[in-house]
Amino acid sequence: MYSSAASDYSGRRGGRSRGMPLPELPIEIQEQVLDHLHDDRRALRACSLVCSAWISTARLHLFRVVDLHRARDCLRFLAVLESTSNGYGIRAGVGRLVRELRLPTMTFDQRGRKEGQRFDLLCQILRRLPNVELLNMERFDWFTFAELLAGPGEDRANADLRDAFASVFPFPRLTTLLLRSMRPRNHPEALQLISAFPSLTSVELVQITGSQFSEDDEPVAVSYHGGPRVCIRELVVDRWSSSPPALRKILEGLLRPPFDLRLRKLQWKTSAADETSNHSDGPVLTEMFRGAADTLEKFELDILRDDWLEKNDVSRHRALTDVVLTFGFTRYYSCHWPAVPRFIAQLNSGALREVQLRFEDLHARFHWEFLPWQEMTDALRTLHQRHPSVVVTFTFLFRVRLGQLEPAPFVVEPLRALIRPVLKAGMRVAVVRTGLMDSYKYNSSSPGAPDVTWSPVWSARTWLSA
Repeated sequence: MYSSAASDYSGRRGGRSRGMPLPELPIEIQEQVLDHLHDDRRALRACSLVCSAWISTARLHLFRVVDLHRARDCLRFLAVLESTSNGYGIRAGVGRLVRELRLPTMTFDQRGRKEGQRFDLLCQILRRLPNVELLNMERFDWFTFAELLAGPGEDRANADLRDAFASVFPFPRLTTLLLRSMRPRNHPEALQLISAFPSLTSVELVQITGSQFSEDDEPVAVSYHGGPRVCIRELVVDRWSSSPPALRKILEGLLRPPFDLRLRKLQWKTSAADETSNHSDGPVLTEMFRGAADTLEKFELDILRDDWLEKNDVSRHRALTDVVLTFGFTRYYSCHWPAVPRFIAQLNSGALREVQLRFEDLHARFHWEFLPWQEMTDALRTLHQRHPSVVVTFTFLFRVRLGQLEPAPFVVEPLRALIRPVLKAGMRVAVVRTGLMDSYKYNSSSPGAPDVTWSPVWSARTWLSA
């Protein structure tokens, strides 16, 4: 760690005997210092070149998260996997350090002499990663990948690919599966993929599309012959960005064996982009919500209208800790949600910590009649009497134009006046104002149709008092 010249110099200057080595920090302390660099990949790479004793800790952080984008990334990573193997099998080397893996966005549709090369390349990598816990399949060319995995002549409607999935994705410790911007060939295949991971507890379904799905298709469950089930604890559903038939068929399959929904977290999203759709997933949401009456802790619901709130009773959910309800001021519907106070008044969980009401105004449609304020005041006072420690947060999200410093209108004082009796009763109420700006990102799976994302440019929180 230190040069002999440095030791000699220190000995002469400090009275040490000639040749006595400088004391070194214990390796445990050195490792703790390296742990503070866990998110600085450049520094970690430099540290791995400075001292051989640091290589193990540096690699632990460098390879914990692997993000593959193109074929070039895959080739480089495979070379690293092979070069760090110690000869005891393909599972050796840095591959055992990978905990989070994002699959590449490259296409697998190759012709001629290159046909199947990218598919084989990815399979070689996947089989060397035995400890993956989170798998991110965002913009992954699943359709072509599954075609190559199934092979020629397979009956798409009846093929059971679970053994094939298990051989390509040998992840016995996988707990989180993120399916984003994907196009399965059919819904049984999507369910087979999810069921291939016995330790899975968290599933995210965002922008699931596919021309093979139809409203008339009958739900097809994954064959189940007893044994352990896949116990899903967390489910995130982005309803508006997905094909309604595709998403609904998958969700209906999750309600049947081999899956066992014991939801602790349920997040359900829609958007103004879906406001003219005639499709409804209300029955599926209702079945999942009611089935989690004893287990649900975090419930996030993003809906356009409050019909669902009016038809469902939340008083039986005694384990709830956080509730988030999001509503949008749209162009086509009257922005009025009279069922919200009744839903709030029914909250009856002794573990409840926060209730957040979010109101998005991206179309300059904001007005103060969106809630019946007398009923809302009564509901909040009832909630406070029942659970004095609960915090209620009103979040207002407004669109910000380029160069605009703050979004309008100013909402703090009007809201304070509307719920003053609640504040006098001692309830803790916060107001969050957030400005959003739109940006466009190219969607490789849908050329010519960029994704619109809304990013916060500033945010302010104010605690209200009487």
